[in-house]
Amino acid sequence: MTLIQLEYVIAVHNHKSFSKASEACFVTQPTLSMQIQKLEDELGVILFDRKKKPIGTTEIGEMVVEQARDLVSGEKAIKELVSQYKGAIAGELKVGIIPTVAPYLLPLFLPNVIKAYPTLNLQIEEKTTEEIIDNLLADHIDIGILATPLSNPRITEYPLYSEGMYFYVSPKHPLYQKESIDINEIDGKDMWLLHKGHCFRNQVLKLCERFNKDHIQGLAFESGSIETIIKIIDSHNGLTMIPETALFTLAPEQKKHVRPIEKNQPGREISIVVSRTYLKKQLIQELNNMIVEALPATLKHNKVRILDIN
Repeated sequence: MTLIQLEYVIAVHNHKSFSKASEACFVTQPTLSMQIQKLEDELGVILFDRKKKPIGTTEIGEMVVEQARDLVSGEKAIKELVSQYKGAIAGELKVGIIPTVAPYLLPLFLPNVIKAYPTLNLQIEEKTTEEIIDNLLADHIDIGILATPLSNPRITEYPLYSEGMYFYVSPKHPLYQKESIDINEIDGKDMWLLHKGHCFRNQVLKLCERFNKDHIQGLAFESGSIETIIKIIDSHNGLTMIPETALFTLAPEQKKHVRPIEKNQPGREISIVVSRTYLKKQLIQELNNMIVEALPATLKHNKVRILDIN
């Protein structure tokens, strides 16, 4: 039994396909299949039901995969301990970040990280909160950047900052004339939302539900990104909610469309998150420091009422 064989077993279990697993492991399918067959012969059990489409993991296979994850993670842990002992911040770092944070936060700190750690290979991908959690627990990514708290015992959170939520209002909308907006004044028919799956959408709905449940059914317009919604409002009508970091990317004319929310400013907390077994603590601390240092001063000591993301 070898660690390579165990990695192949985990890959087939995750991808439910020998061909996709071989691609993920950067080996040919015959090589991967042969190594798994050798392991099955050595153990005297069948790990995968090859007749199923997609490939299924047998009952004993599920138990072997669970133990294999621990062994492979243990090997990585030893390498990380040695790396940290040497003071090295290098290698590959896979990052998942939610779409309502990525366009506003990444430009602030990425240039400094790339300059400070030229041997660090960053791989960044936008994902929903659910996808990030699943990927962290399956060891597909190293860290996530998303809204918290998650209240997940298998996830460790490192808070970065808190930001308020604001209305972005079309000049054609009646509420444009107000300096601030009360939630109770919102007509759901004019509200533009992100698609389902975005935690920011959940927070907006929770805020609206708390103050005016009757309007939830009227929230009919949806889009995939805040930037798209802003452009639609600029050319059409309606209003939406945007995070505070989005304000820094608005043109001077667009900033005239922003209105604060009356009474006890709501907001969200943004954190770095990792699985509890993740050991690159030095890297997390360095990344945390660089992000916080790059933040606008208004975000470093923000006091907002944090909304639940669920």
